[in-house]
Amino acid sequence: MANGITVKVKKDNRGVVVSAPYIPEFPPDAKARGGRWDPAEKVWIFDPRDEEAVRELLRKHYGTDGDDAPVLVGIRVELDQLGVGGKRIWHFAGRLIAERPGRDSQVRFGPGVVVVEGGFGKSGGSHKHPALSHFPGTVIEIRDVPLPLAERLAAEKPGVSIVQQRPADAQERLKELVARRDHLKKELDLIEEQIKMLTEIGGGIDNEI
Repeated sequence: MANGITVKVKKDNRGVVVSAPYIPEFPPDAKARGGRWDPAEKVWIFDPRDEEAVRELLRKHYGTDGDDAPVLVGIRVELDQLGVGGKRIWHFAGRLIAERPGRDSQVRFGPGVVVVEGGFGKSGGSHKHPALSHFPGTVIEIRDVPLPLAERLAAEKPGVSIVQQRPADAQERLKELVARRDHLKKELDLIEEQIKMLTEIGGGIDNEI
């Protein structure tokens, strides 16, 4: 997916199978819905009767269920207002945003994350408890975030605002949406042809479609 994370949902003989990046908030909700973690394949498996509820969980945490082709935007986060502490920021856009593995390690950023103002110290915290230690006024931008998730974060989190994607990104998303629309239209035409054929063979059906 264009936003640097990949969410996939498929169905097989085990049930509804979900592949999504790890974030701390998802596993508790997945388990509450009866999800079972498969460590070999690194996927969650759910009862097929819960497919729509599972997709809703994915949209809640990641902004997409992998099949809905959401509009993507950027968000900017003022770290002073967010009150960041510790060595990691997990809680945005379904991905790890930034982490400092050790006290003297450089800060690592997640996919599509850039610093637009300020920055981070060369070291932070202690050997036992590393910390990001951002400079006052530091602002980061997280790109390619599904719009529904971006809107929720902007409403719930202090210091979060939505910014527009670059025109090139918007054009690429438009191409993806048009291609998906055309694919769905072809699939719908095929379904209509099959319904017509089966109706003619069976002499009609009891309930009007």
